[in-house]
Formats: sequence, C-alpha cells, structure tokens
Amino acid sequence: MLDIELEVIERAQKLLKEFGYDGWLIVTRENEDVHSRYVLGIRVYSTHAIIVPKEGDVMVLITRMEGAMLRDRGFDVEEYSSGKTFIEKLKEKVSDLGENPKIVINYVENSILAGKGGFDKMPVGIFTSLKTILQNVSLESAAPFLEKLRSIKTPKEIKKIEEAVKATIEIFENKIPGFITEGVTEKEVGAKINFEINKVGEPSFATIVASGLNSAYPHHQTSKKKIAKGDIVLIDMGVKLDGYCADITRTYQFGKKGSEKIEQMYEAVYDANKEAIEILKPGIMGMEVDKTAREVLKKHGFDPDKFFIHGLGHPLGIETHDVGAMLSTEANPYAKIPIPVGSVLTVEPGLYIEGVGGIRLEDDIVVTPEKCRPLSYSPRELIHL
Repeated sequence: MLDIELEVIERAQKLLKEFGYDGWLIVTRENEDVHSRYVLGIRVYSTHAIIVPKEGDVMVLITRMEGAMLRDRGFDVEEYSSGKTFIEKLKEKVSDLGENPKIVINYVENSILAGKGGFDKMPVGIFTSLKTILQNVSLESAAPFLEKLRSIKTPKEIKKIEEAVKATIEIFENKIPGFITEGVTEKEVGAKINFEINKVGEPSFATIVASGLNSAYPHHQTSKKKIAKGDIVLIDMGVKLDGYCADITRTYQFGKKGSEKIEQMYEAVYDANKEAIEILKPGIMGMEVDKTAREVLKKHGFDPDKFFIHGLGHPLGIETHDVGAMLSTEANPYAKIPIPVGSVLTVEPGLYIEGVGGIRLEDDIVVTPEKCRPLSYSPRELIHL
C-alpha cells in the first residue's frame, strides 16, 4: 500500500481511540462507498468488508477473485466463497475486536435533515443485515469520526490534490482551445476532454460542457448541441489522481467577441472570485466569504438572489463535493463553521441569466496558517477562441 493509505489508516486508528470506538467497519459493493478506496487505495467491486481496528492490522473480507491484488498491497485478506461464509467469517473477525465491541459504520440516521449525506454510504439492505448478523455489537454512525478524519487534509493529501489541479489546468490551457470548433457538439468536446483526463487519471465527475444558452444551467447535462460562433462555452471538469479530486471551471467565448452584457458578467464574476479568495483565511466562516462574493456581484449591477443560484464553494478531497466547512449562505450549517487550516475548497462564483447564458469561474484553494493559497488562477479576461 502507498504511504497515503498508511497515513489514512494511522489517523483513523488514532481517532477511533480518541472517540472510544473499537473499530470501523466498511461493508460495501460495486464501489458504492468511497471510503473503501480511501482505505485500500484501489477500487473493489465484489461485496467486501473492511475492518479497521483501533490498533493492529486492517482486515479485508473479500472474494477470491479480488483477494490476491489486495494481498499484494500488504493487507490481511480473508476470502469467502458464498453469502453464508461471508456472514460466518464477518462474525468471527468482528469478535476479534473484543466482547460487545463498539463499532462505527458509514450510515447516518435522518441524513437529509442532518445534512451529512457525505457519510451516509451504506444501503439500507446492508445496514439491516448487519443489525441482524452482529447482535452483540454496538453499531454507531461513523459521521462524527469521518468528519474529523476527512475535513482537514494532510500535507500528503494536499500534494495529491495539487497534482490533480496541475493536470487539470494543463488540459484547460493546452488542449481545450483546440477542441472547440464550429459545429462540434458539446458531447464531442466532452469526449476529447475525458480522453485527455484518462491519460493521467480519471474524471473527478461527469465533465460539463455547456454552450450558448445551455451555460445558464449550472449543472447542464452535456448534450448533442452544436457549438456555434458567438456561443459562450462553459466547461467544468477535473482530474482525479489516486483517489483525490480537482474541480475547475472556465468560461470561453467562441468565434467572435461577445456582447457587452457578457463582458460585464465575466468581469463581475472574476472580481467576485478574486475578492473572495483574498479574504479567505483560517477562522473565517464560509458564509462571510460567500456574502463578500455576492456583494461584489451586486456592485456590478447583478442581483445575486436572482442570478447567483448556488453556494460559493465546497470542500474538495476524495469526493468532488467533500465534507467539512462550506462557502455558502447562513442557511447551510457548514457555512457557520470557522474554516480550519488544512481545508481544501473550491471558490466558484457564477452568474446565470436564462435567455442570455452563464459565466462561472472556479478555482481550488488550500487554507494555510496565514491565509489561503490558490492552486489555480482564473484568467483575468474572457478568452475568445
């Protein structure tokens, strides 16, 4: 296993002791729980269990088909051949944690109201099965444990995200301008971007290519629309390297100079991005940063309540929308958390006007002891292709 996985396991074990838990149990299949890759460093698709004890070696219960590759990575592997043997061996391995152990699992009760969907990774079928199988075990939500484990990134994790951002910017600057030609579809541009991403890693999320009026929809589904002269072309994409994500958005004008309105929108969004990054520092609440960006947009003559229809930014890590402090309005409880050192966040103001189009500029930053350090920088002027 890589140093970064060893570091995750060591930190997890330290936190288990701090919280008074005997172990962390992950049971999943088909890559449904991001924490499986977080611990193992690779994707596993068959139904499997990972037991991270508060001390000692991590144990993986898995099929023979995938057992060898995990054994080669240095994990203690136990193989099973049927649902019955999986249950028998899971009981046996959990019993090794002690009498009536206290274990955390990746579920959250009332996850919508709690706002902790990032930790709610266990399907109800697996959850109810575990409640039946492990009757002498105290099963608790891993949410508080995972929040502390994932919110603040280590230097190794920050370096990996920085590498992912660098690879993303390389594609934006050296590849994408050549992909956008008259008559090419959004899907064709997206396919070429994904080809470049897959040379170095994998997509952090489904690449967004939004042209013309489609750019007014923040999460537009890349379509067969053909790009025409005069179109705004908004592209939101990121490279994921070794399980860590980048998330960058750039907006272009294709074929000819845009209207004065578009230029004004770009200038407003650029200034909002710049001023938000300038005030970001440890201890500030995300809602204050979000408010600053909205005030900048308002000064430029754009009503943020109408035209800026999402939060300013989100945590970034093993998921594109990771866990931790948020840059959003006060309606979001995570925007009221003082932002700690080691947070990695996106800053992505935008303006979306139906019938006109949309502009978004998104950069990734890391919060340092003094302020924040941008990992990417949006172009000062609207780029005309």
